[in-house]
Amino acid sequence: MRVMKLPYGERANLGTKLEDYSLNPLHRDSRNKARVFDAVLGLTLANNAEVLRDALLNAATYSDSAEPRGDNGFGDVYIYQSGKGLPTYDSSFSSAFACFKSTVSNPYGSSRKDHGSGRELL
Repeated sequence: MRVMKLPYGERANLGTKLEDYSLNPLHRDSRNKARVFDAVLGLTLANNAEVLRDALLNAATYSDSAEPRGDNGFGDVYIYQSGKGLPTYDSSFSSAFACFKSTVSNPYGSSRKDHGSGRELL
C-alpha cells in the first residue's frame, strides 16, 4: 500500500457535504451514515459538525497517509484513515477525498486542467 500527502490538500473544500449529507439524519441516502457517526463517535449535525470538519480539513492539509485509489471519472480519489483530530474519541474514521478535474479558460483563450481542486482558477 502506497501512502502519500494529499495533493493540494491545503485547498480542500468540504462545502456543505457534512451538513447536507454525511451528518444529516433526514437525508434519504446518508441517514445511516449519520446514525453511525452519532452512535460510534458521538458526532451529530447539531452538536459536533465543526469537530469533524476541522479533523477532515486538518487531515487533508497535513497528513501524509493518503492512499491513492485511482480515478473515478471525476478526479483522483484518495482514502485517509485516522482518528486524529477527534478529541475524546477512540474510534477511527475513513474518509475519501476526490481531487476534481476542472477545465478552466484563462483570459488568453486557451484552457487548462487543474488537477487537485474543485475550484475554478482565474
